Amino acid sequence: MSTVTIDLCLPEAFRNRILATKRRDWSSWLDELPEIVASCCDRWELRLGEAFDLSWNYVVAAETAGGTPCVLKAEPPVQPDGEGV
Repeated sequence: MSTVTIDLCLPEAFRNRILATKRRDWSSWLDELPEIVASCCDRWELRLGEAFDLSWNYVVAAETAGGTPCVLKAEPPVQPDGEGV
């Protein structure tokens, strides 16, 4: 469990797009996304910046503890056969 608390403030259009897919039930992924992002921040000592325009993935500018710019991307899970969105 992460020691960081993250409030992502996901845009409604992003949430609706993820929830509207007929190929998967990704509502649990959306519910878990703040914890997923917080775990990544803990693991890699990231400071988050602004999120990019979101389509199917949560993508946010970030910076390492050493000040190196980077990007964090979290995508909904794919099925075991590797079939994506």
